[in-house]
Amino acid sequence: MSPTPAATDDTSGVDARELAENLRVAISRLVRAVRAQSAGLPRAHTEALAQLDADGAQTIAQLAARRGVRHQGMSRAVAELEQNGFVSRAPNPADRRGFVISLTEQGRAALERGRDMRRDVLARAIVERLDGEEQELLRRVPDLLRRITP
Repeated sequence: MSPTPAATDDTSGVDARELAENLRVAISRLVRAVRAQSAGLPRAHTEALAQLDADGAQTIAQLAARRGVRHQGMSRAVAELEQNGFVSRAPNPADRRGFVISLTEQGRAALERGRDMRRDVLARAIVERLDGEEQELLRRVPDLLRRITP
Protein backbone atom coordinates (compact mmCIF):
# COMPACT_ATOMS: atom_id res chain seq x y z
CA MET A 1 0.00 0.00 0.00
CA SER A 2 1.37 3.43 -0.93
CA PRO A 3 1.75 6.04 1.77
CA THR A 4 -0.89 8.71 2.19
CA PRO A 5 0.34 12.14 1.10
CA ALA A 6 0.77 14.78 3.74
CA ALA A 7 -2.59 16.30 4.66
CA THR A 8 -1.26 19.85 4.59
CA ASP A 9 1.21 21.52 2.25
CA ASP A 10 3.70 23.21 4.59
CA THR A 11 4.09 26.27 2.37
CA SER A 12 0.47 27.24 1.73
CA GLY A 13 -1.47 25.71 4.60
CA VAL A 14 -3.79 23.98 2.10
CA ASP A 15 -5.33 20.75 3.31
CA ALA A 16 -4.63 18.73 0.15
CA ARG A 17 -6.88 15.80 1.09
CA GLU A 18 -9.84 18.08 1.82
CA LEU A 19 -9.25 20.00 -1.41
CA ALA A 20 -8.97 16.73 -3.34
CA GLU A 21 -12.26 15.46 -1.90
CA ASN A 22 -14.03 18.75 -2.64
CA LEU A 23 -12.75 18.64 -6.22
CA ARG A 24 -13.75 15.00 -6.64
CA VAL A 25 -17.29 15.67 -5.44
CA ALA A 26 -17.69 18.87 -7.46
CA ILE A 27 -16.36 17.35 -10.69
CA SER A 28 -18.54 14.24 -10.31
CA ARG A 29 -21.59 16.41 -9.68
CA LEU A 30 -20.76 18.61 -12.68
CA VAL A 31 -20.36 15.63 -15.01
CA ARG A 32 -23.66 14.08 -13.87
CA ALA A 33 -25.53 17.38 -14.22
CA VAL A 34 -24.19 18.08 -17.71
CA ARG A 35 -24.99 14.54 -18.87
CA ALA A 36 -28.51 14.77 -17.45
CA GLN A 37 -29.20 18.06 -19.23
CA SER A 38 -27.84 17.01 -22.62
CA ALA A 39 -29.88 14.26 -24.20
CA GLY A 40 -27.85 12.05 -26.45
CA LEU A 41 -26.53 8.55 -26.77
CA PRO A 42 -26.33 6.29 -23.74
CA ARG A 43 -23.11 6.73 -21.79
CA ALA A 44 -21.74 3.30 -22.76
CA HIS A 45 -22.22 4.13 -26.44
CA THR A 46 -20.62 7.55 -26.11
CA GLU A 47 -17.63 6.12 -24.26
CA ALA A 48 -17.12 3.37 -26.86
CA LEU A 49 -17.31 5.90 -29.71
CA ALA A 50 -14.90 8.24 -27.90
CA GLN A 51 -12.44 5.40 -27.39
CA LEU A 52 -12.57 4.47 -31.07
CA ASP A 53 -12.13 8.12 -31.99
CA ALA A 54 -9.09 8.48 -29.72
CA ASP A 55 -7.40 5.10 -30.26
CA GLY A 56 -8.60 3.90 -33.67
CA ALA A 57 -10.00 0.53 -34.68
CA GLN A 58 -10.10 -2.14 -31.97
CA THR A 59 -11.54 -5.52 -31.19
CA ILE A 60 -14.50 -5.86 -28.87
CA ALA A 61 -12.16 -7.44 -26.31
CA GLN A 62 -9.86 -4.40 -26.46
CA LEU A 63 -12.79 -2.01 -26.13
CA ALA A 64 -14.16 -3.94 -23.16
CA ALA A 65 -10.79 -4.17 -21.41
CA ARG A 66 -10.05 -0.46 -21.82
CA ARG A 67 -13.52 0.51 -20.57
CA GLY A 68 -13.35 -2.00 -17.72
CA VAL A 69 -16.58 -3.72 -18.75
CA ARG A 70 -17.54 -7.26 -19.64
CA HIS A 71 -17.09 -8.52 -23.19
CA GLN A 72 -20.80 -9.38 -23.40
CA GLY A 73 -21.87 -5.84 -22.48
CA MET A 74 -19.46 -4.28 -24.97
CA SER A 75 -20.59 -6.71 -27.65
CA ARG A 76 -24.19 -5.61 -27.10
CA ALA A 77 -23.24 -1.91 -27.21
CA VAL A 78 -21.23 -2.42 -30.42
CA ALA A 79 -24.16 -4.27 -32.03
CA GLU A 80 -26.46 -1.33 -31.21
CA LEU A 81 -23.92 1.18 -32.53
CA GLU A 82 -23.52 -0.88 -35.69
CA GLN A 83 -27.32 -0.93 -36.21
CA ASN A 84 -27.28 2.87 -36.08
CA GLY A 85 -24.41 3.06 -38.56
CA PHE A 86 -22.02 4.56 -35.99
CA VAL A 87 -19.42 1.76 -36.20
CA SER A 88 -18.44 -0.85 -38.75
CA ARG A 89 -16.87 -4.29 -38.47
CA ALA A 90 -14.05 -5.61 -40.61
CA PRO A 91 -12.16 -8.89 -40.46
CA ASN A 92 -9.29 -8.77 -38.00
CA PRO A 93 -6.04 -9.24 -39.96
CA ALA A 94 -4.38 -10.65 -36.82
CA ASP A 95 -7.15 -13.19 -36.12
CA ARG A 96 -9.36 -14.54 -38.91
CA ARG A 97 -12.07 -15.49 -36.42
CA GLY A 98 -12.45 -11.99 -35.06
CA PHE A 99 -13.36 -8.49 -36.14
CA VAL A 100 -12.07 -5.00 -35.59
CA ILE A 101 -14.53 -2.23 -34.87
CA SER A 102 -14.08 1.19 -36.48
CA LEU A 103 -15.81 4.50 -36.05
CA THR A 104 -17.80 5.61 -39.13
CA GLU A 105 -18.27 9.21 -40.25
CA GLN A 106 -21.84 8.96 -38.98
CA GLY A 107 -20.49 7.79 -35.59
CA ARG A 108 -17.96 10.62 -35.50
CA ALA A 109 -20.77 13.11 -36.23
CA ALA A 110 -22.95 11.62 -33.44
CA LEU A 111 -20.02 11.82 -31.02
CA GLU A 112 -19.42 15.46 -31.95
CA ARG A 113 -23.13 16.32 -31.57
CA GLY A 114 -23.04 14.89 -28.05
CA ARG A 115 -19.90 16.85 -27.22
CA ASP A 116 -21.48 20.01 -28.61
CA MET A 117 -24.60 19.50 -26.48
CA ARG A 118 -22.55 19.00 -23.29
CA ARG A 119 -20.32 21.97 -24.15
CA ASP A 120 -23.40 24.18 -24.72
CA VAL A 121 -25.00 23.14 -21.42
CA LEU A 122 -21.81 23.99 -19.57
CA ALA A 123 -21.27 27.26 -21.46
CA ARG A 124 -24.82 28.41 -20.66
CA ALA A 125 -24.31 27.66 -16.97
CA ILE A 126 -21.01 29.57 -16.94
CA VAL A 127 -22.56 32.65 -18.56
CA GLU A 128 -25.76 32.56 -16.51
CA ARG A 129 -24.31 31.77 -13.07
CA LEU A 130 -20.81 33.27 -12.93
CA ASP A 131 -19.73 36.88 -13.05
CA GLY A 132 -16.74 38.05 -15.11
CA GLU A 133 -14.23 37.61 -12.27
CA GLU A 134 -15.46 34.06 -11.59
CA GLN A 135 -15.27 33.25 -15.29
CA GLU A 136 -11.66 34.47 -15.38
CA LEU A 137 -10.85 32.30 -12.36
CA LEU A 138 -12.52 29.31 -14.01
CA ARG A 139 -10.48 29.90 -17.19
CA ARG A 140 -7.37 28.72 -15.27
CA VAL A 141 -8.93 25.48 -14.03
CA PRO A 142 -8.48 23.29 -17.14
CA ASP A 143 -4.72 23.91 -17.21
CA LEU A 144 -4.44 23.22 -13.48
CA LEU A 145 -6.39 19.98 -13.83
CA ARG A 146 -4.16 18.90 -16.75
CA ARG A 147 -1.09 19.55 -14.59
CA ILE A 148 -2.29 17.27 -11.78
CA THR A 149 -3.57 14.52 -14.08
CA PRO A 150 -1.13 11.61 -14.41
